[in-house]
Amino acid sequence: MALPQIVIDWIVEIHVEVAIFMLTLGGALVLRNLTNPEPQQKGKKRLGCGENTAKHYEANMSVAAPTQGKPRPCALMTEILDTARELPGKEAASRALALYSELRMLTERNGLSIVDIAQSIKQCPASFYSVLVSCAIKANLLHLVDVLLGDMKRKSIPRSLEIYESAMKQLAGQHHYKRAMDVFDQMLQDGLEPSAVTYSCAVGFAAEIGDHHRAAECFQRLSARTVPSIRAYMTMLRIHNRRQDWPSAIALFRDMQQRGARLDSLVLNIVFAAGVSADQLAAVEQLLAEVQDQRPPIYDVVSFNTLIKGYAQRNDYHGAAKVMGRMRDRGVFPNAITFNSVMDAAVRSMRGDAAWKLVRQMRDVGLQPDKFTASILTRALSLSPSVEQVQLSLELMREVVSQCDCMLKTNLYHAIVEAAAQVEDGSLLMRAMAQARQHGISLPAAKYNGHAVTRALAQATQIKRRSATPQPTEGISTIAPW
Repeated sequence: MALPQIVIDWIVEIHVEVAIFMLTLGGALVLRNLTNPEPQQKGKKRLGCGENTAKHYEANMSVAAPTQGKPRPCALMTEILDTARELPGKEAASRALALYSELRMLTERNGLSIVDIAQSIKQCPASFYSVLVSCAIKANLLHLVDVLLGDMKRKSIPRSLEIYESAMKQLAGQHHYKRAMDVFDQMLQDGLEPSAVTYSCAVGFAAEIGDHHRAAECFQRLSARTVPSIRAYMTMLRIHNRRQDWPSAIALFRDMQQRGARLDSLVLNIVFAAGVSADQLAAVEQLLAEVQDQRPPIYDVVSFNTLIKGYAQRNDYHGAAKVMGRMRDRGVFPNAITFNSVMDAAVRSMRGDAAWKLVRQMRDVGLQPDKFTASILTRALSLSPSVEQVQLSLELMREVVSQCDCMLKTNLYHAIVEAAAQVEDGSLLMRAMAQARQHGISLPAAKYNGHAVTRALAQATQIKRRSATPQPTEGISTIAPW
């Protein structure tokens, strides 16, 4: 029996709707598999695929997987920049570097370009690496600085002068001067010409690591370009001073004069120190006479003290005393170091009497002796000690004992007690030993002329007995009658 036409039309309409639904469902499933494939179950392998192939497949899937609407490499780079820029501290810097390691692996496995990734998120590749270099320094992972600069070179990313100079500045700020010089070398290898400021910094970095030859080389390049900074000049002068290189020091001073560099007492004093360390006192005296009429004057009390030290090293008391006289004539007031240096010259010249006169002059002008004064005068005691000098030494020790460490205090008191024993004054020896013990110094009596101590005790006992015996009255005889 034939079906009614209405039933036939209804069946056809249902078939069409079912077909459309199936087609829509199938398309949705295909699209889902293309955009977000299901990961392989753990422990299973695809048919015909080895372990390496499966790992490569998983890497491809991680690259293709979207993270907040961005492909995985782009999201990694964005996270690196956000972490480094927004979260200060060593921990954040270390995390940024760990993320970069992951990004590096992804790009190498899948043939991706860091440049393309950076451009896709509107970032400069060079700036991206500059941020990473800063993270490496902040995290104290200094070996990664070379790695990152090497990555830039392999990926043909331009390494600007700013990247190198910024890295050098940050490394030097953490006192990594050797690493800073390594970055400087890479800059030169890239054919970049450092600025005058960078050359000046390189002079200082090389000096800090003791590479004086390299410091001189950088200074010469700097000097060929422009007048070096006062900081660079000072660094080189200190190097010449340490090397006792008077010819180089005075040549550099003349160069500063000719090129109009600023001269001051700091510059002059370093040149003086180089001359004194090289025992070129005549040349230093000549330079002092040359600058004495310069206005404003560039010499100061340190200039004269440095020259006095040179005469003390020569055991020349008269030369040191003359320099102190000249400084007074020039209106430069001697300080404690001046007096101590001249005292030292007197003791070295076997003029102990002059040393004791100087300490009195020192007090007269309102200067207080210090532990260095006590040390110098204690050496003077060994020349020809007297009772007065030992007494003055004991008084001086009471003033400066708080400045002395245990070893210095012990040595000074030993010398004073030895001097007291030499003058054969038992009471003075006992006083010296008592004061030493009061300040925590142990001095056994048997070691320091015990017979003098015994005699002092006997004298004290005799005096005590005499004071206890009644004195005879005037005009009355104490002789018993017959």
